[in-house]
Amino acid sequence: MKILVVEDDNQLRISISEGLVRAGFSVDSASEPTDALKFLDTNAYDIVLTDLIMPGGHTGHWLIDLIRRARSKAIIIVITGQTDTENKLEAFGAGADDYVAKPFLLSELVDRIHEWVERRERFLPDDIDPLYAGDLSLDIARRRAIRGETIISLNNREWSVLELLVRRKNSFVSADTILKAAWSDDPAAAANLVHQTIAALRSKLEPQQLAPLIIEAPSLGYKVDDRKA
Repeated sequence: MKILVVEDDNQLRISISEGLVRAGFSVDSASEPTDALKFLDTNAYDIVLTDLIMPGGHTGHWLIDLIRRARSKAIIIVITGQTDTENKLEAFGAGADDYVAKPFLLSELVDRIHEWVERRERFLPDDIDPLYAGDLSLDIARRRAIRGETIISLNNREWSVLELLVRRKNSFVSADTILKAAWSDDPAAAANLVHQTIAALRSKLEPQQLAPLIIEAPSLGYKVDDRKA
């Protein structure tokens, strides 16, 4: 279980992070929203804990909105001293799942996290069939990629691109189509982001002992070749 902690108070951020590690979680931390985005662009998180009011020109509300626009299924828990109704409504409206007021006991936060994880697992649909391409399977409900017996960690962009390619397996998908599908929340996104994301996917999906999975044709785009996987 991977958690991102976004908190500008250094002492509190370290205390929360260390406590979550002791509780058995894998933890990254950031002191403000723009730093958090760098982690979110390269990692997939099960849970994001974020303050609301932080330095740097952006708020936790802004971060939550971006996370949801990227179609992340992460559980978002607000940790803040801002307990007025207006801030709560704005956070929930942006896509937060829960709201924990400071000060709080670490044990209470850990219990809240476990409750959310158990709730999500309990209500995950069992009737969504996984997608397959050769020895690659995509667990759509849990947004999890598995090749052979190896679970592969993907960030949100990588997942979106891979899901599109697997759904259209054996057919080339143009870079422009991928860009519009996976970066629909960012109209200014450049085409080279597709190439960078494909390269990242290949490094994760195609270690030397496994057959190539993603095929590229300069004039056609990219495809997942089910017959070679």
